[in-house]
Amino acid sequence: MANGDMLKSVYDTNNNGVVDKAAKLQTARNITLSGDAAGSAAFDGSSNINIATTIPNATSSKKGLMSAADKAKLDGVATGANNYVHPSTHPASIIVQDTTHRFVTDIEKAAWNAKGSSGDMLKSVYDTNNNGVVDQAAKLQTARTITLTGSVAGSATFDGSSDITITTTGGTAGGTSPLENWVNVKAFGALGNGINDDTTKINAAINSLPASGGTVYIPEGTYMINTGNPYNPVTNATCISLKNNITIKMTENTVLKAITNAFNNYAIFLVRAVSNVTIEGGILQGERYTHTGPVAGQVGVGVWLEGATNVTIRNVTCKEFWGDGIYTLYHATLGNTKKVTVENVNFIDNRRQGISICANENFRVIGCSFETTQGTDPAAGIDLEPELGGTVKDVTITGNVFKGNKIGIQALGDASATITGNVFDGNTMWGIYLASSSRYYSVTGNIVYASGSYGIYVNTSTDNVISSNVVYNNGSHGIYLLNNADRNVITDNKVYGNSGEGINVYKSFDNVINDNNVTNNSGRGIFLAVSTDNSINGNTSSSNTLSGIYLWNSKYNLINSNRCAKNGQHGIFIKGDSANDSHSNTISNNQCKENSQTTNQGYHNIFVSGGAQGANTTNNVQGNICRAGGLTNKPQYGILIDVNTSATLMQNNDTRGGGAKADLSDAGIGTITSI
Repeated sequence: MANGDMLKSVYDTNNNGVVDKAAKLQTARNITLSGDAAGSAAFDGSSNINIATTIPNATSSKKGLMSAADKAKLDGVATGANNYVHPSTHPASIIVQDTTHRFVTDIEKAAWNAKGSSGDMLKSVYDTNNNGVVDQAAKLQTARTITLTGSVAGSATFDGSSDITITTTGGTAGGTSPLENWVNVKAFGALGNGINDDTTKINAAINSLPASGGTVYIPEGTYMINTGNPYNPVTNATCISLKNNITIKMTENTVLKAITNAFNNYAIFLVRAVSNVTIEGGILQGERYTHTGPVAGQVGVGVWLEGATNVTIRNVTCKEFWGDGIYTLYHATLGNTKKVTVENVNFIDNRRQGISICANENFRVIGCSFETTQGTDPAAGIDLEPELGGTVKDVTITGNVFKGNKIGIQALGDASATITGNVFDGNTMWGIYLASSSRYYSVTGNIVYASGSYGIYVNTSTDNVISSNVVYNNGSHGIYLLNNADRNVITDNKVYGNSGEGINVYKSFDNVINDNNVTNNSGRGIFLAVSTDNSINGNTSSSNTLSGIYLWNSKYNLINSNRCAKNGQHGIFIKGDSANDSHSNTISNNQCKENSQTTNQGYHNIFVSGGAQGANTTNNVQGNICRAGGLTNKPQYGILIDVNTSATLMQNNDTRGGGAKADLSDAGIGTITSI
């Protein structure tokens, strides 16, 4: 049947309503690719079709095409490489430690875990400087032994968990020593409470030591001391009585205080007939302001030295004693105390003396201070005064300060000392006083100022050297030699601003006054009165209120090569009167210029005056240079030889332009003149 319907049995052989075979689909269908490749096309079965596909590049999270570079890498993988199995553990050696990454051992971990369950401490807490060492800990991992060697022995174990006490005994290292033994007064019942009497307890500590000696330690506190009377064999037992080879060692806050008493004489420490004693540190305090005894008593002291040898007192304060801070006297059997050193000790507000040196050989006072010693004479910082059979020699006083005492240093009697490099400030009477046949003192390199009266006072004291001192602004004379103060050498001192004379010599002989600088004193620069055979040479005496050099009633003195300038009155003045003759003096080779500064033409560069007829005679004035100078006020004459002088030898002087009125005036009798 060419143009009729096809039998259903032909096109639908299984009778399911769907044509079994056809040339094309009634409805074209889209064919789409998904998954790793993408693409699509319409298809109705009438012909073949091609579907253009795309595949994306592979990524670490998505499949895709492999690049040529990746393929090359893959080709380089060895056969079987994909069979590697990563180990489940690694040895510690594959890890390299550094300063911030380190292993912890089981022992360390256990130790830390044992500290508690609150967690590990940050390293920044226990090792703040990051040096791998714990900065602080409650205790040491390993307890350590602390051992004392040398003069003291003892040991104890210490891990830092609590305080420890080391029991000490005398050691043997380095041989035997007088200080092998050490005792603490607290162990003998001393309280140091400022109330109880601790004297017997301290003595018990001292007496506990063997004959070889040792150290008695007195810790901080105030210990009341029953001082007793060292002159009385009964009451002296109540002092602290030292033995041979004893060191008393105190802290800076240890106070030994005298109990108020009525004794004329007392001591805190009695150092009698013993040797090798040291007192170090602490404060020794007297009872000056509560003393109940008679005012006449004056030997209540801190340290009493009598017939002792080799004593050292250092770093102590001695204050407020009824008498002296330190006192020495002669021992009837042993004689003088020998070899004493007092170093860096402060003496404050004692009534009579800071130190009385009365029977001593080889005594050293170094670097101490003496302040406000006032109350009963002599009231000196140091008094050198042999008494009761004793002698004083070989004493050195150096590097000390004396301030506000009545007298800084006083020396009486046949004694000698070296006084050097000290400062004397504002002592109310004298800075240094040498008197009563004291001799052979060397007073050098000191500063003496603001004394109430004389700076350095030499009275009936001979053969001393006073050199290179600075003496200024004292209430009277700077340096004063009086009453047979003979054969002294006064040289190279600076003496200025004193309210009296710069250097005053009265009734004294054979002194040498050389090369001093004496300026701006309210009196005369250098004054000689009733004095004979003195040499005044090479000094500068200038700008003093009165005359530069002044001689009155003085004979046979040599005034040579001095410079006298700008003084208020005369440059050099030789004065006599009707009863007192200044004769036979030599005034030579001096330079006198621009004197008479208080009154124009009121005074002269050199003036030889006279009183009654013939009062001044046979003075030798030669080789001097006199100039009026260029200041407004000028001297009247270069040289004036006054009436009532006689037989003056005047030769070879240069007085050109020497005075405003005239160079030279001679009104004397029998003057021999050659100019």
